[in-house]
Amino acid sequence: MSQSEQQDFLLSTFREEIDGHTVNLTRGLVEIEEGDEGPALDERMRELMRLLHTVKGASRMMGFANISKIAHAMEDVVGYYRENGPKIFPREAIDLLFDGIDMIAEMVRIATRRPDAPPLPPNPLVSIEGQAGLLFKLNQQAGKSSTIEELVESLNGTSSTSSNSNSNGSHPQKNALELPPLKPEETTLEKAERVLDPTAATSGTNERSTDETIRVRLDKLDGLINLAGELVINKIQNEEHLAAIHDLLQLSRRRGRVANQLREFLIEQTPVEERSRLLGLTELFSFEQAELPSWILPTLAKETLAKGNGNLTKATNPNATAITAEVGLDAKALRKIFDKLEEMIAADTQIEQGLTKMVRERKTFNLRFGSAADELRRNMLGIRMLPLDSIFGRFARPVRDLANERGKQVRILVSGGAIEVDKRILEEITDPLMHILRNAVDHAIEPPQERRMLGKPEEGTIRLNAMQKGSHVLIQIHDDGAGIDPARLREAAAAKGIYTHLEAANLSDETALDLIFRPGFSIRARPDEISGRGVGMDVVQQNTKKLNGRVSVQTKVGQGTTFTMEIPLTLATVDALLVRVAGQIFAMPSVMVSGTIRVNRDEVYKVEGRDVLRLQGQLVPLVKLTKLLAINHLNQESKHDEFDHNIIHGVLVSAGVGGANDGNIGASSERFICYEVDELVDEREVVVKGLGAFLEKTPNIAGASVLGADGLALILDVFGLVQSVRQGISTHTSNYTPPPVNDFFISKRTRHILVVDDSLATRELERSILETAGYKVTTARDGVEGLAMAREQRPDLVLSDVEMPNMDGFRLCSALKQDSRLNDLPVIIVSSRDSEEDRRKGLQAGAQAYIVKGQFEQTKLLDTISRLIV
Repeated sequence: MSQSEQQDFLLSTFREEIDGHTVNLTRGLVEIEEGDEGPALDERMRELMRLLHTVKGASRMMGFANISKIAHAMEDVVGYYRENGPKIFPREAIDLLFDGIDMIAEMVRIATRRPDAPPLPPNPLVSIEGQAGLLFKLNQQAGKSSTIEELVESLNGTSSTSSNSNSNGSHPQKNALELPPLKPEETTLEKAERVLDPTAATSGTNERSTDETIRVRLDKLDGLINLAGELVINKIQNEEHLAAIHDLLQLSRRRGRVANQLREFLIEQTPVEERSRLLGLTELFSFEQAELPSWILPTLAKETLAKGNGNLTKATNPNATAITAEVGLDAKALRKIFDKLEEMIAADTQIEQGLTKMVRERKTFNLRFGSAADELRRNMLGIRMLPLDSIFGRFARPVRDLANERGKQVRILVSGGAIEVDKRILEEITDPLMHILRNAVDHAIEPPQERRMLGKPEEGTIRLNAMQKGSHVLIQIHDDGAGIDPARLREAAAAKGIYTHLEAANLSDETALDLIFRPGFSIRARPDEISGRGVGMDVVQQNTKKLNGRVSVQTKVGQGTTFTMEIPLTLATVDALLVRVAGQIFAMPSVMVSGTIRVNRDEVYKVEGRDVLRLQGQLVPLVKLTKLLAINHLNQESKHDEFDHNIIHGVLVSAGVGGANDGNIGASSERFICYEVDELVDEREVVVKGLGAFLEKTPNIAGASVLGADGLALILDVFGLVQSVRQGISTHTSNYTPPPVNDFFISKRTRHILVVDDSLATRELERSILETAGYKVTTARDGVEGLAMAREQRPDLVLSDVEMPNMDGFRLCSALKQDSRLNDLPVIIVSSRDSEEDRRKGLQAGAQAYIVKGQFEQTKLLDTISRLIV
């Protein structure tokens, strides 16, 4: 390791250590602020002093004298109040210590930048004047007298390794003492003390710690994890080889049984009194001797004639006798049969014994090898695993600062932080969790006065909980604030032009709640630097799904909101559903799969030229994975022809924002897409392998896994598949979004609806939807027939198309409104026309609602009907 690499190594180690200490300092101050008293407060302050002492010492050893002085002054403040202060730590002291933490973090960030990094603009926070000002205030809190001028002079007098000399981005220089090469046991900050402390460097002493650690580059660690994954794959292949050997053993045993059965059959052809002698004949048989004993000839002849009704003749050779019937039986041949049978049985016995021994030894080897491979893999993955506390601890300070800025009182309670998750996943979820927490403080928790009027405690509570669920972890963020009001969401949707005012008013609560995950959507009138621009919740959803996870939201107005994030513990392995498509095996992460189906092909409907299924009252688009993945059946060695073409095997995937993954479609407001596959193969844990730089951006593919005898399985990017469907990549799905099912399917009293449309398929589809919802339905083919049926039957509502022969929907609507007996009859126009002019014509003609077929949503239609005919 070169001297430059040594310096970079130590700086990186120093920065990581200080980052960890600042997180713990922040957490301790927040807990003190929340009300620690008595012995608990004293213990907390003692811990703060220990952390600050460590920061001070590490900074001094690295040559960052100014950082050390800030930490020392903060340590004095905590020590002063621990010895002389009030029972409760004063607020102004806590604020000052938080400022000190911020300054240390920024000074460390600047001091540890690489020398080739672009220069930073001057930062007033960490200027000499800024440092002196903070030190002055800290000294005041600690009861010490000093002046700004003295402090500036003291800071200016530090060595060139101070953070001051690096405030403009220069790289810190080493101490005057040359750094000798590090020994392996000195590759952590604790072990580096010997070479950084001049007295230690010359003493030659080296006391080894019992808790030694080394730093390893992540790419090297990932390489080892990949090798561990290869061992697991080899274990799977070994198990398959063992199964094949076991099959051979069973085949050998079966062959031996057949040989014994044949031998016994031949023996059974001999009378009982002669069998013992016949069984001894094999000892007399040889290729040189061709004569059977004469005593067997009459018996065999009698048996043969009795069974075959044939003629018996004797051979002319005195040394050989033949017995002939309808099928001749030569004595020499009989001898050879017995001889070969005995040889075959003996050989089969040896083969069986050898295979049995091989299977036993192979099982023992596989057991040892598999246990070692699994243990190695678990340990290697464990190296990358970090407790959730490593990011949960960062949230208390931002929540506290934002609450103070908004004039609110907010407490954050954390549980489940000991659960360990892959470092890469932690990095991906930190920002989404922070965004949800900021929204909770900014939007959900009410000001103290308002909470007091509502009968709530003045202090709001945010609970950040984590719990393990198999190979996944559930992270919940619950606040006791105002909740999310669907009415405000509808108003915002109309104000932003996402829906018309009439359409927005007809949105169900579930559909309105989905709007928070829409890019650019916000209900805040004036955005600021904290929130309100609508950038965030859509990213939260996307980032979670990229991790093969899901995010859902539940809310009660006036009581609070809960966001639930379900993510895997690691990205190295995944529980997957294996499916066969055009002869190839694909893996779909199980957490993204809501269920599987098997239906007849005649249950497929066409809506606007797209295939859909009706499952538990919900319309679900059916997408062929062969077309979405651009796989040609004809170019594959596929067993597709063996499958029943009248049966559809489908995989249901969430196309919305979440909900329980229980496969209960009808009980959820979630939206689904059904992907058609050739066969549902298996469900198992698979080792995830990267595709390499050349293939890593392949659409809809997230990785690969080796399955042993089944070869390579590509792991599908389910979130990418959903996006592909929504963006219209599949010709069968276009941008169709399947509608959710409302609980209002269940409780509708019988009402009569007249459906008017010239398309038979549309009429029958709408009839199916409405009858499932509990309505009585009649249909008409055009406006003339519809007007006549309306006058005759007096329905409760008319659902009409626009473009129809004889009389279009606009004229039908006008005619109904001009009829004094029908002018109060609600009319909904459902048309493929989506221009504002057509909407205006429909509403002017007297329609109460206008729904575009291309944006058709089952819930939207049913909600609109429900509101119009209550």
